[in-house]
Amino acid sequence: MSKGGLLYNFPTKAKLLEALVEMHIERAEAALAQSIEALPEGRNAMALAYLRYSRQEMINKPEPASGVLAAIAENPEFIDPVRRYQKQVMERLRERSADFELSALAFLAIEGFWSLRLMESDCIRPDEVQRVFDRLERELESVRET
Repeated sequence: MSKGGLLYNFPTKAKLLEALVEMHIERAEAALAQSIEALPEGRNAMALAYLRYSRQEMINKPEPASGVLAAIAENPEFIDPVRRYQKQVMERLRERSADFELSALAFLAIEGFWSLRLMESDCIRPDEVQRVFDRLERELESVRET
């Protein structure tokens, strides 16, 4: 893309950063929708889909989305789409969970892992993250089956 084309579509740095955040959220929503469609409807299917989507994203994209963090640092209002997305996910968990507390724990653990990645914190090893994902998946699956 030429500089002129970039400036035509994003006349300011703020507009470019805003588009970056929006694109990140749109991709997350689409990937989560795919994960939900891949599962049969069940007691904690939404939480399980969110967990599987998040695990896959973390495996496929090992680098944090630091562009999003830079955008939010530039303009704190850019976090609003992230907040809306998280509220939507949590509302869907409230509506579709047989065990809301377990679904909320899964959500909080996943969001914690995302935050640690975003801050480039290495306080928990990748194998430990995978073990937590495995445990949460087993717990969510056992509630789906009962």
